Amino acid sequence: MNQHEWTSDDNERAIPNLPAPRRPESYNPLYDPKKDAHPFVPTLQWAIDRAREVSAEKAPANIHDKDAMIGAAYGLHYVLIDLLAALDAERGDA
Repeated sequence: MNQHEWTSDDNERAIPNLPAPRRPESYNPLYDPKKDAHPFVPTLQWAIDRAREVSAEKAPANIHDKDAMIGAAYGLHYVLIDLLAALDAERGDA
């Protein structure tokens, strides 16, 4: 048989048994606490407002556009870091 074995589902459609996608061997994380210091802790209200603003800005991103998804993940990640820092400061955990 060729590279892929073929099976049939209940509807008798041919479905290939494809190998699992390969993960990259190395990558750069969005955030590395050893390298990416948090320069300041925003006020809670500012962090909430910024999270809402960035969320609304990233919401219409095209899910089929890799660059748009990377940009959305990057932007949302950083507002989440700010929001968590502000919440921790508000609770006295910082």
